[in-house]
Amino acid sequence: MKNLARYALFVFIVLIVSSDVARADHITFTGQTQGAFDGGPFSSIASIPGLTFTGTSFALHTDVFGRPFANGPLSVLGNFVVTDATALFSSCSSDVCFRDFQLLVAFDSSVSPNPIIVQARLAIRPSNHVVGMDFSALRSIYDFSFTQGEFSGTGGFGTGANNIRGFPEDGIVFGNVFFRSLDPPHPTPEPTTMLLFGSAGVGLMLLRRYRAGRIQR
Repeated sequence: MKNLARYALFVFIVLIVSSDVARADHITFTGQTQGAFDGGPFSSIASIPGLTFTGTSFALHTDVFGRPFANGPLSVLGNFVVTDATALFSSCSSDVCFRDFQLLVAFDSSVSPNPIIVQARLAIRPSNHVVGMDFSALRSIYDFSFTQGEFSGTGGFGTGANNIRGFPEDGIVFGNVFFRSLDPPHPTPEPTTMLLFGSAGVGLMLLRRYRAGRIQR
């Protein structure tokens, strides 16, 4: 009896601990980013006088339950760094100057279109040393289709960035994804998860039969 109870308790604890590890109900899109100022060439490090953008590798996680229109957590897509405030703000002779910026998001998995190019505008304000970053100037959501393992479907990709206020300060570009459709719509648990649930079920069934036998006696 004691061994059976210990076994059931062990399986229950394993199920709790492994619930996050063995879960198969989310998808991760990985890739790399590059940037370009004012229609120039894309590069992992792009710059204008006083301001540099550095691309990065990213991992965009969907909502863990695969729910349509539920945004996944934000992921960093790159960084802006003010390298020379004097050069940056002295290049603007008016109240505000605009610079075009493009963010190239190249996915490792089967995504279409791939890469996605995000159009953005930077507003440089010398009076208060602020660089405003508008990553929704032309389009806020970029639609895509994907195939990854047993899953396929369509989704939306969105980006944003924090403004640079003062110097020194950095700007962070971030993004996230969500599903519009997902096939299969309800991902099945991994084999290890099924095995754990099966073992727990057998253990609990044996425990119930043992107790029922003792009561009949």
